[in-house]
Amino acid sequence: MIIKILVLNVERPYSQTLILPADSLQPDWGMVNIAIEMFQPDTLNDAQLVIEKNGEQGKISTYYDIAPQLQSIGQWDFATFALPLDSTFREAGQTKIFVYNPSTSSVRVRRLDISFRPAYLKPAVKGQSSRNKTSAK
Repeated sequence: MIIKILVLNVERPYSQTLILPADSLQPDWGMVNIAIEMFQPDTLNDAQLVIEKNGEQGKISTYYDIAPQLQSIGQWDFATFALPLDSTFREAGQTKIFVYNPSTSSVRVRRLDISFRPAYLKPAVKGQSSRNKTSAK
């Protein structure tokens, strides 16, 4: 989705959010591809891609650091993620995908592209790592 340029920082830490009910995931979808076009004026931000899964077991949030994928400071650049749609995606009543920056160092986001595909179609993406946080309701 192309969005107007959003400035994310401690005062407004969240981008627009894609909210998916569990029944919207097609059976043949095995991966979600996410591309974020972002401008970072410095490397002091803490911008993260967040995948939040809400279900009977509570909320599971997975955070992916964006800054390590960006090669440019002071220019627009893309971070890309290819993530498997594991059983927690399908078992969650609702999944949310958004960018989060709790830092006082602002970033700008002007594009958040999200697409789903079968797992056997594998794109080339930059390296990615995640941190999980689980909380019960």
